[in-house]
Amino acid sequence: MVHSVDFDDRISPLSRRLVPDELWSLVQPLIPVPKVRPQGGGRSRVGDRAVFVAVVYVLTSGCAWRRLPVTFGIAVPTAYRRFVEWNGVDLWQRLYDAVLGATDSGEPVDNGEPLLDWARAIRDAAKARAAFAS
Repeated sequence: MVHSVDFDDRISPLSRRLVPDELWSLVQPLIPVPKVRPQGGGRSRVGDRAVFVAVVYVLTSGCAWRRLPVTFGIAVPTAYRRFVEWNGVDLWQRLYDAVLGATDSGEPVDNGEPLLDWARAIRDAAKARAAFAS
């Protein structure tokens, strides 16, 4: 079992705007389960939501990875590593598809249309950043 340090009650208003609970409930099942390290040890894994918020900030603000504000509490290499990992499983397109499916299915999604626009912006920014990195 992999232990992680996850978001707590100190979620900032900015973090809530970047990744509202409705969006997180759709993206969380799409994030791959981390592999267990056979040798054990190491640091506890930083929670996916905290890293996701930091990555979304970098993607949508246009800032350089090295300029990720320390207030997010996420190390730059951790944020970048997860971004690369999530690109590898096409998380950004799958996120957009999940939001689109939720708004089309009639499920109660608060902020349905703005949430879809935000998911599209995240997806497009991730594609642009991935293309720039290659």
